[in-house]
Order: sequence, then C-alpha cells, then structure tokens
Amino acid sequence: MRQPSPRRRTVPVRASGKVTKAFCRAYTRVPSGRPSPWPPYQNDIGALVVHGDRLWVFTSTSDEAKGTLVDVFDLEGRYLNRLRPFSV
Repeated sequence: MRQPSPRRRTVPVRASGKVTKAFCRAYTRVPSGRPSPWPPYQNDIGALVVHGDRLWVFTSTSDEAKGTLVDVFDLEGRYLNRLRPFSV
C-alpha cells in the first residue's frame, strides 16, 4: 500500500496574519461519501486543542467502536504520537 504524503498545516497568528508554526504528518484522506457538489473528502482536521505542552489534532478518522483518532504534536510542530482518547 502506498504511504500518503505529508500534508502541511499552518497556524496563522491573528494579530499579524503571519504563519509562525507549521506541522504535518502523512495522512490518508477520508472520503466524504457524498455526491457532487459536496467536496470529495472530509476535512482532515476536526479540531485543535492545546493540552498542557501538547497540541491535540482531532482528525477525520473515526471508528464507532474505537472513537476519533487524535494526532499529538509538541508545541514546535513535531509529531509525537496518535491516540484515541474518547469512544463514541
């Protein structure tokens, strides 16, 4: 199976409008399952949460039994781990 290429995400700072941090990890996009005119894929990121000194990125990957996949980055944008902290 071909590995997905990293998709770069940027975080703008509201006051200046400039990008100060960027982060990425290889991620297979989740199809939306809807016909046109809907976008062919779900949004890759559902939410961003700062938890202590970690950035939790809630992804579009979800499983009814396992819950939502959360990618964990440090505040410098380095990918650390993934987890499923909640089940649906």
